[in-house]
This record gives sequence, structure tokens and C-alpha cells, in this order.
Amino acid sequence: MKCKKLLAILLALCLILSLTSCGRKSEQDKKFDELTKSSAAPESQPESSETSEPASKPESAPAGSLSGELTVSSWARIESPSQLEIMAEEFMDLNPDVTITVDYAETNISAIPDVNQSRDSYCAQVRAELVSGEADYILYSPPGKLNLYDISKSGVLLDLRPYFDSDPTINPDEYFTQVLDAVSVDGKLTSMPFSFYFDGMYLNRKAMESINVDTSGITTLNSDMLLDWYEQARAANPEIKLLFGEQGKDFLFDDEKFAYIDVDGRTASFQSPEFISFLERTNALDDAEPNLDKMANRYAQNAYLAYELLRCQASGEEPSLDESQDPYAYQFVTGGRAALACVTNMNIFALTDIGFDMEHLAGPYPVTDTQGRLAVSSIDDFAVPSSMKNPDLAWAFISYCLGERESTILTSEQSFGSLLYSQNAPLNKKNFALLAEEFSTVPGTIGYEQLVGKTGKEIDGEALAQKMDEYLSMGLVNRKLYSPDVQEYLDEFYNSGLTTAEQCAEKIQSRVDIWLHE
Repeated sequence: MKCKKLLAILLALCLILSLTSCGRKSEQDKKFDELTKSSAAPESQPESSETSEPASKPESAPAGSLSGELTVSSWARIESPSQLEIMAEEFMDLNPDVTITVDYAETNISAIPDVNQSRDSYCAQVRAELVSGEADYILYSPPGKLNLYDISKSGVLLDLRPYFDSDPTINPDEYFTQVLDAVSVDGKLTSMPFSFYFDGMYLNRKAMESINVDTSGITTLNSDMLLDWYEQARAANPEIKLLFGEQGKDFLFDDEKFAYIDVDGRTASFQSPEFISFLERTNALDDAEPNLDKMANRYAQNAYLAYELLRCQASGEEPSLDESQDPYAYQFVTGGRAALACVTNMNIFALTDIGFDMEHLAGPYPVTDTQGRLAVSSIDDFAVPSSMKNPDLAWAFISYCLGERESTILTSEQSFGSLLYSQNAPLNKKNFALLAEEFSTVPGTIGYEQLVGKTGKEIDGEALAQKMDEYLSMGLVNRKLYSPDVQEYLDEFYNSGLTTAEQCAEKIQSRVDIWLHE
């Protein structure tokens, strides 16, 4: 999946995900947080920005009847033109009196000399314009560093739920509205996800069979299940790892932390025996990958390459890869260690594997916390500042982007090929189903699927949309909302060995208590 055109797309997405992940803050992050805490809404900001009704409810407008100018601000562009720019072209074609300018701070994400500095500079500028009331643009795909959920409390962003609910072109039944409920904060939807994703994992089918676990009966995974199975599998095969690649002993914390934080009740329970046991069990993991360099380790989250690794180890055959053309993938397949599970984002690529029978892998399965809650997140959100001069036109464009499409394959006169509407799960159910069926027809999106015989497989988009509804019927949490910075304590415990599990739990509890009452 990382060959040809998709390599650039997915590596860039991985970069953005790493920048937006919660709980892993650098010193620059901490300095930015200080700026965040010191920022407040200007005195001139109207109280009406926190009401539940838009200034003027959007009405169904015939094509061509809209007029005005819009600017959409975003940090970094992955493709040229981007999906957003193509949809802006489409909207302007339908509405000739509308002009949309898509303003990227960085026009080529792969050419940024200092990613942290660029991101920090963009976030600081946006923050200043929001709190001063000068932000007259739609925010798109804001870096996690900007933390819209925190700044929205000061009223600098419009609540978009009334626009969504009163838009006559929108039928809520045709959208995954469970996600909107999950990402709302204090009843307000200040950030509208264009698409969403959640964490998942594939399981090593042969390893699961060796411990007599029937993978067909599994619906979701959590850390307790994974650790139980790992300990059983390791008793039979001491060389097996929990996760393919060197993911870090703290990896499972990101999906388990939600079980110990009650945001509504403003309490946490990290000093519980259950969490201390979690720390001790994960600290005992063997995560080493001595034969992989950093680039090869990135390929460890590709399920098809994990499949090829297992196939080659079982059969003794050489990989079906060209080492000269794909050296890092080849290094992972030939030098990586077998593991019980392969990490994935449940994006459109992974979701279409549901129900696909693979000899060496089962899944993918959503990963929940031990309370059965699924953490949803998004990259490509829209947000509208309260200072926006034409919020109705802004919503009309957002509504168009969310709305049902005839095709999820985007084309433009300025592009050399086609782009997918989204890499993740679109909020619109019909677009989700159509994307699932169409994505493999775009040149460059087929990567390592041939290793598992998936090339050319037909996808039932509607059945997959129903499966997604089942997943979203579980308790959902907003991953972006849970942002206490405890990484230094995890590092002290897992990497440096400076603290015991009890001491680590105490430090995390103290930090989260402060975060809950800020």
C-alpha cells in the first residue's frame, strides 16, 4: 500500500496522525499550551456565538443562486490539487458568483524543512486571529496542536450542529450522526468531521489457532484480551511478539486510557489495581526489532506485509517483493519478527478487509477500551470562526462537501490523475458505501493487496455501511478530547525504568486530576 502514488499519500497521513496524536507533547507543545491557556475571547465577541441557532438558518438554494467570497485556511497540502481544492472547483462551477480561495500555509508537506516550526507558526497565527476576531475563513484540517476543543470554550467558533440540523438538503439518517454526538463538546459541534477513523488490529490466525481461540467469534479487541492471548501464545512460542514492528510498550495506553477517565464526572482512577496491572503487564512485553531500521519499522502497520512475513516464515519461500524496488518493505518482511497482532487505522483500506478471508490474518477488528468504548477521531475537520462574515455561505460549502456524490473519485483539469474523496470513513453513509466500492479503481491505490489475493475483489458498500453502524452503536469517546500530557511519566516507567508501576500510576493520576479541573 506504500508503493507508487499511495506511498506519498499514506506517509503524509501518518505524519499528520503523529502530529495530532494525543498525550505525546514536546517542549514546543507545552509552550503552545501556555499560549492556549492565556488566550481568551475578545470582549467584543458576541455572546450569540454560543447560542444553539445560526444567525440565519440555511435554506435550500438552487444551483447558481449563491454569491460571495470564501477563504478556506489549512496548514499543509498533501496532493496538488488537493481533494479540498477539487471540491471548491466543483462548488464554484455550480455557483459562478462564488469565489473560494484555498489558502495553504504549506503547499507541499514533503518539502517542509522544519515541520514543528511550520505547524507552530500556523497554529499561533490562527489562534491570534481567532481570539482577536479577525478570522474570516473556514478552518480545514487544523493540526491537533491547535486543539479546537479547548479554544471553542471561549466562544470563538460557531456551533455547526444547528446548521446541520436545519439544512433541508441533509437527511440525518443518511449520516453517521453517532460520530457528531461523540465529537460534540458541551452539546456544541464546533468542529465538523468530513470523515473519521478509529484504531483496529488484525490477528495472526495461526497463533490464535495455537491457543484455541476461534477468531470468527471475535467482534472487538481490548488490551486485556490482547495481553491474555499474548501471554498464552508466548508460553507456546517464546519468540512471538504482541505487535508487529517496534511500536513501544506504551502503545496500548492510547486506547486504554479512556477506561480510567470520567470527563463528565471530572474523576480519574489510574491508581486502581486494574491500571497498575496494565502497566506491569505491558512493561513485560518484548517489543524489540533489532533487524529493522526506522523506515522499515514504518511498514509494520501494513497488514498485507505482515501477512507476507507470516507466509514466508511458514513456507520458507522468498517474498513476492522486489528488494531493489521496495527495500524497506523487503527488509520488514525478511527481518521482522512474527507477532500476534498488526496495528491499523480503520480507514477505508482496512475496512474493506472485513469479511475477506486471509490464510494468515484475521480481521481487522476495532480496538476499544476495557469498558467497551470506541475512540473516534478525524483529520479533515471543518470549523467556522464566530467572526466569519458570511457563515451561511461557509456552511453551504461545507454542506456540499459532506453531501452525497455521484462518484467518490475526484478529478481536476489541474491534476495528473484521480484522487479519492477520502482515505478514511466519510460521514455520509452513501459516500462511505460508494467509496468502499470505488476506491480500488483509482490508479495508485492498489499497493500490497496482491500479496493476499485481494486485487479485483468486489466490495458490498451498503453491507459495509451497516457494519459501520454496528461499530458506532458501541459507546463512543472523542479521542481528541482526552488530551492530558502524561508521556513523560510513561517514558520514565517503560523506557528509563525510573519508577515503579505504582509510582507511574500516581504521577499520571495527579496530572490527569489537574487537567480535569483546568
